[in-house]
Amino acid sequence: MNIDKVLIIASAVIKNRKKEILLLKRKETKTFQNCFQLPEGKLEENETPSDALRREIKEELGLKIKSTELKTVSQTEIEAKGIKYLAFRLIYQVILNSISKIKLSEEHSEYGWFSEKDFNNLKLLPGTKEAIEKV
Repeated sequence: MNIDKVLIIASAVIKNRKKEILLLKRKETKTFQNCFQLPEGKLEENETPSDALRREIKEELGLKIKSTELKTVSQTEIEAKGIKYLAFRLIYQVILNSISKIKLSEEHSEYGWFSEKDFNNLKLLPGTKEAIEKV
């Protein structure tokens, strides 16, 4: 695949006490509609990966991060709207101040806590399963 654009994405793996992972479902109005994804986002200009992660967690979940630990980096080739991307995900293990008051942004229609065996039954954003498997 010829690549048109490179993306750098900060991704959060957030686990509850049962070791289930938080995934967000993209709205029907978004690219890759109704796919589940990690809380994540592209880095903005002059933004560090950890700053991007803090911003995205606040925007997507309405929550604050207690701590982050970079675990790994993964790459995925994605095609959307006729553009071919090479996406590099910096995958962090994230602990939130609280997980009891999640308030979704307009980007997502729902959220859920899933075990890795649930992933085979979910429609996932490309690269999500591979990113989680690396952690």
